[in-house]
Amino acid sequence: MSSHTIGIIGSGIAGCSMAYQVGTQSEEPAEIVVLERAPEIGGRIKLLSVGGHSVNAGGKYIHSSNEQLLGLANTLGLKLSRPIKPEQGPSGIWNGHRFVIRTDGSAWQTNVSLFRRYGLSILRIHRVTQAFLRRFRRAYRPPVSTTGFETPTDLHPSLAKLRTS
Repeated sequence: MSSHTIGIIGSGIAGCSMAYQVGTQSEEPAEIVVLERAPEIGGRIKLLSVGGHSVNAGGKYIHSSNEQLLGLANTLGLKLSRPIKPEQGPSGIWNGHRFVIRTDGSAWQTNVSLFRRYGLSILRIHRVTQAFLRRFRRAYRPPVSTTGFETPTDLHPSLAKLRTS
């Protein structure tokens, strides 16, 4: 019989991995309750049917420096694969209802399609994305912990360092 109950909100990758971690690493037995409003688990990670084809949607990428998630995938025996690059075949941007951009794999055609749709703002998007990626990579380097944080309060000073550096 468990001595306490732990509630986890959401059954996306974060909620599922937290439930797994608590269930396998807790020193005291606990009842784990995962609350999910959607009819299925997985959050943004799901397989959709689009025009008779299966399409991976949502959070499907794991950054190579995310030791926590890579370790969990390894522990669970999940098969990881490299993403298909646009130059290796057709790709597109799906807005939930239709493809707003489709490419045949040509980098030149992709750039023209993006420029036609987004104009010069595509340059700003590129700069913002690169700045985000630089900060994201630093989240997994010392002095920021890669072993996790005991509480959200412990996490906040590390995030503040990322914003100022």
